[in-house]
Amino acid sequence: LSLLSSVKSDTLLTHSHPDANDASLAFARTLFYLINGSTPEEAHQKTLEQAESKLIQSILKSAVNRSVPVAISDGSESRGDDTHIGYLGVAMQIAYNLLLHSPSFEEGLLSAISIGGDTDTNGCITAALLGARFGFESIPEYWVKSVEKGPLRLQGENGINSFQQLIEGVRKRYEN
Repeated sequence: LSLLSSVKSDTLLTHSHPDANDASLAFARTLFYLINGSTPEEAHQKTLEQAESKLIQSILKSAVNRSVPVAISDGSESRGDDTHIGYLGVAMQIAYNLLLHSPSFEEGLLSAISIGGDTDTNGCITAALLGARFGFESIPEYWVKSVEKGPLRLQGENGINSFQQLIEGVRKRYEN
């Protein structure tokens, strides 16, 4: 299976709407472009050009100028801290805006979660894009150390026995 086929299959497990599928494909494409050397602007533009859904195209276009509010299909707007908590448009627009405009991983991620709403989703998507943009070394060392000291709920799962082992594996993979 190709990367995009895998993304589609994985997305369909929990989100069957075509817009959710296109959002996942956009996210995967952007990560691919960034990891392979595209600038944030180039990655964003390529992703926008390949988006099939009018909604995803609109979100990507809006992200150039603002993280929130996000336009809702009924004509209203949301910051994602009201009845639209969990709406993919909010997380996506925040993440892409911060990808394009954040001066650092730390400032971008703190901005994403300070918006409120579905902070774990907003932070997760933003962190992945910013990590691909700025690299592992841009993550503040004190954040890495606090994760290393945390408990591992699924110890032994997939051969991982500690956060240290997981983090070292990620470091080795992306330092090359």
